[in-house]
Amino acid sequence: MSADNPQAGRPKLEFNAVDVINKTYANSTEYDLNDALIFLTKAINKTKVRNKQLVKQHFGKFVQCRAVLEEIWTDIKQKGYDKEFTSDLESNIKVIEEKFKDITSGISDDGNNEVNRSRREYYTKRYALLFNIKLNLRRNLHNLERFVDIYRDAARMYEELRHSVYAQKIWSSIHDERCEFLETIYRSIQRPGCSFHEALYYFDLYFKVCEHKSEHKIMNTLLVNFKENSARSLELSCLDEKECLDEVTKHYLKLIGRVNEKIQIQGTDYYFWCIEKILYTRGLFFSKVWIKKLRENVRMVQFSTDARAVYFSHLKRVKTKVIDGGFQDIPNVTVDTFGDAMEHLQDIFNLFADIVSKEEKRYLRSKVLEYVNNCYESVELKKFSDLDTVIKNIYGIRHLLGSPDSEDVKDLYRMIARYMENHTTRIVGLITEMIGRKASDVQILMEVVRIIEEMPMEHLRIIRRIKPLVENRPVAMYYLSNILSLEPPRLSNDLRKKVDEIRDQFGFLLSV
Repeated sequence: MSADNPQAGRPKLEFNAVDVINKTYANSTEYDLNDALIFLTKAINKTKVRNKQLVKQHFGKFVQCRAVLEEIWTDIKQKGYDKEFTSDLESNIKVIEEKFKDITSGISDDGNNEVNRSRREYYTKRYALLFNIKLNLRRNLHNLERFVDIYRDAARMYEELRHSVYAQKIWSSIHDERCEFLETIYRSIQRPGCSFHEALYYFDLYFKVCEHKSEHKIMNTLLVNFKENSARSLELSCLDEKECLDEVTKHYLKLIGRVNEKIQIQGTDYYFWCIEKILYTRGLFFSKVWIKKLRENVRMVQFSTDARAVYFSHLKRVKTKVIDGGFQDIPNVTVDTFGDAMEHLQDIFNLFADIVSKEEKRYLRSKVLEYVNNCYESVELKKFSDLDTVIKNIYGIRHLLGSPDSEDVKDLYRMIARYMENHTTRIVGLITEMIGRKASDVQILMEVVRIIEEMPMEHLRIIRRIKPLVENRPVAMYYLSNILSLEPPRLSNDLRKKVDEIRDQFGFLLSV
């Protein structure tokens, strides 16, 4: 026997349950044994339940331990160490595996059942609104906003479960409720006296439930409502025209943002009809302000391509008509007020210059030329000097027409040349008339002197036009020869005597 191990050599005792019970319960009755059995059964069951709870609470750790053991065992086998194991060590590892199976047996099944129950409870609570949607919608058919809220919340839930056959059946079951709701909305918009704000309210509710986002019928109904309410606004426009147009524009923009291309075009046609009913009756500044607003509208809402083109076509026509109106009224122009008329022209041009496109600016310049011509045609040129005054005022507006080499400026110069030529022709006509009625040389020369005094820049061109008319009048030609750079005509004694008689009056012509 070893001194280090006092137990060595003792006989090994084995536990015998029957012997223990016989000794412990030797004097007990059958009832005592039954009570003991019941107690032990309860104790064992409690222990099992407690063990299960412990395992559930720490199930991850059990799994982790098993995984570690399996990794160790796999590593041992790969390295060949298992061949060196004793049978006791190998059996101990197997015992551990068996114990793990015993401890965790039933836990997975219980966990799965519990998960399934929890999942059912979760889905029942999470999607209760969707599962009961038909009843909830039916109860709120006339509570429009509540109906929409229920529908939209349920729709979001349905999107999460849309691949579920059960969810699809539930969603299909509300077809009648949805149709009845939409019909109620449609009748509300059609109600006589429905304001546009009310119509928009119903319209928005409609499309929160309607599955067809481009339904033409309801959009056309909104257009009809827009027209009716705009017409009522126009009837009261005499009270405040600006307020009227503001209201119509606000409604128009809300309409455009909600309807399809066809309704956008029809709404745009009617909108510009309303604008023109008022715009052309007001002053130019009011028109300019509203043209600017019309330009801004296209940046505030989304137009379809074709509707946008229609809008700009209307806008261009309105601008053209307003510009025409601005240049249409020609003031009562005289030589003295011609300068004022040209200043008025510049004011009109500058008023529109910043609201027109490049193409429209060319049209604006053409209206400038037209206005100048109309003013010239209306003025009465009584004196030769009147033309000079008018021409100077016309030159003063040439900067409106662009660079000096632009076609519009060239057109202006051609107009001025035509005016001067026409005036020259008129003067020549006067001389022709004088000669025709046998006016004296003195009268003709007096007219020439007036031309020189009143038209210092143009007199030479006019006198050259007169030359063929007076070539048969030696006295007149004598005094005009120096101006025309010609040799004086040969004169008889009688003619020289006539020349000398009027030398004091017209002698200066020989040195001009």
